Amino acid sequence: MQQCPHLQQLELRHSIFVVDQPVVLPLHLRSLIADDTSLGFGVRGHLLAVQNLVHLESLILLEKGPGVVLEAVQETLSYDSTKYATVSDLHTLKLNVSLLDPPHIAELLSHPRLKELQHLGLVDCPAINDQVAAVIAEHGKRLKTLQIPNAKITGVGLKKLVLACPSLAAVDLNGCRDVSMDAVDWAREQGLSVMWKMGI
Repeated sequence: MQQCPHLQQLELRHSIFVVDQPVVLPLHLRSLIADDTSLGFGVRGHLLAVQNLVHLESLILLEKGPGVVLEAVQETLSYDSTKYATVSDLHTLKLNVSLLDPPHIAELLSHPRLKELQHLGLVDCPAINDQVAAVIAEHGKRLKTLQIPNAKITGVGLKKLVLACPSLAAVDLNGCRDVSMDAVDWAREQGLSVMWKMGI
């Protein structure tokens, strides 16, 4: 990693690092796609040093592990404020969050580096209900796309999202069995592109 100091995009899937100390990711990294095994959270300690990624704009964590997703995101977005006066806001965040509960999702979305978030994916998260939809609506004013497949959201939560997020253009509700066809039709009438299949 140290030989690529200006690397801006990095994808790690099922990577295994045999090192004496954590591998430091390039400071100029703008896009990181990784699974929790590669990051080392909840597995064998922290295999990658992910702090101070002050230029990071896109973070996608593909796999899930018990209680590691929130820690992984918070660690990845952390930085030394005494060294870096300005940092980039995240524009894209996609996570597998099956084990996160509503309070943790609220904590996650209130992170200061997510205030400009435009693309959010919370995949296979049964904890997403109308209460969580309200939290997303509160913190996601600039959202353009939202992926919440297999969530327990209803038409009430969908309406909150549509009304609170004026830039929202596309929503993935595949597998959301509690959303009615009427609610989907209403959202489409507001100009949204809605993906919605019951059997996903």
